[in-house]
Amino acid sequence: MVIIERSSSDELRNRWYSKDERATFAIQLKRDVRAALRKLDATPMDSFREQDFYDCVGIELFLSREILKSTPQRRYNHVLSILRAQSRQGLSHACNDEELSLISKQSSEWISTRCQNFAAMYWVTIKP
Repeated sequence: MVIIERSSSDELRNRWYSKDERATFAIQLKRDVRAALRKLDATPMDSFREQDFYDCVGIELFLSREILKSTPQRRYNHVLSILRAQSRQGLSHACNDEELSLISKQSSEWISTRCQNFAAMYWVTIKP
C-alpha cells in the first residue's frame, strides 16, 4: 500500500490553469482563428505556404461554422449512445466491452474521418 499525502492548497492551485490564464487562452484562440480566416479569405490555395497550413493545425474546427455548430451535438450523441448501452447492459446484469467499443467506434466515425481528411489535405498540400 502506498500512502499519498494530501496536496496543499498552493500545490493544487499551481496544477491547474487559473481563470485568468484560461481567459487569456480563449482570447488568443479567437485571435488565431480570425487571423487564419482572414488568411484563408485573402489567399488563393495555390499561394499558401507550408507555415500557413501549420498555423491552421488544431483550429480546423473553428474555421467552419457548420462543423463548429454540429460538433457539440455530435459529442453529446456519442456520449449518450455509450451511456444508453451501458444502462441496457446494467439492466441485464451483463458487461460487454466489445459491444461498447463497437458503439463508440461507430458513433465517433465522423470525427475519425474528418481528422483523416484533414491529415490527407495537409499531406498533399505540404508534402516535400
